[in-house]
Amino acid sequence: MGEEISYKYIEITAERCDKTLFSVSNKKGHYELGMIAWFPGWHCYVFQPNHATEYSADCLNDIAHFMNKTSGRLK
Repeated sequence: MGEEISYKYIEITAERCDKTLFSVSNKKGHYELGMIAWFPGWHCYVFQPNHATEYSADCLNDIAHFMNKTSGRLK
């Protein structure tokens, strides 16, 4: 749908024009790993992993980096 950000092992793609929902997938098989969604109660993004997915520290750091970088846009 929209903007795609690429990291070493994952890709993050905007699912909505207002950038409040993003899909996270692995680069190798393009499997959806979960969603990053704006959580208004906390005024930040949260990661909602799909069932039975596993993450290395590098992947989690990339997801956290994206969430922290992007949170400033909606506060």
